[in-house]
Amino acid sequence: APPSQKTIKIDDGLSYFISKQNITGLISNSATVTYFQARGYNFMDAVVLKVLNVILYTKVFDQLRTKEQLGYIVATSDVYVGGVLGFIFLVQSGVKDPVYLDNRIENYIQGIWKIELPKMDETEVDQYLEAVSGELTKPPTTLDDLSKEYWNEIYLQDYRWDRKQSL
Repeated sequence: APPSQKTIKIDDGLSYFISKQNITGLISNSATVTYFQARGYNFMDAVVLKVLNVILYTKVFDQLRTKEQLGYIVATSDVYVGGVLGFIFLVQSGVKDPVYLDNRIENYIQGIWKIELPKMDETEVDQYLEAVSGELTKPPTTLDDLSKEYWNEIYLQDYRWDRKQSL
């Protein structure tokens, strides 16, 4: 049986923080995951989130990791959890607390959404679309790659064996 997933409902506009002491008590770390849930699953939304991830991944890393040095892990990802698409921003830090990290992520999102994304020209958008198209049409090159695709479907209990080709 797949591992159980703990799911909680968080009302719009609210944050939820969990605090745990590490087993040694010697290392202080924090992490923030900002999650945006899409509606269910459809192929077009999946493609849009993949393109968004390609656009944002390096921009977020450059700003929050390189320039602001907020954490040693800074990433974005399109996700599929419990039959629902979503998008996450992740920052893990040894220097800032989760509330600070969450505020920086939210401020960054506001800035990029209102300022940077609208400035993108058609050529730049086409480059991102081609990158995602290349990723989706590239066949698995190793047995390990193919097995990961199949095990992902089994884990999700979704069994869309042609998911990648359908996108």
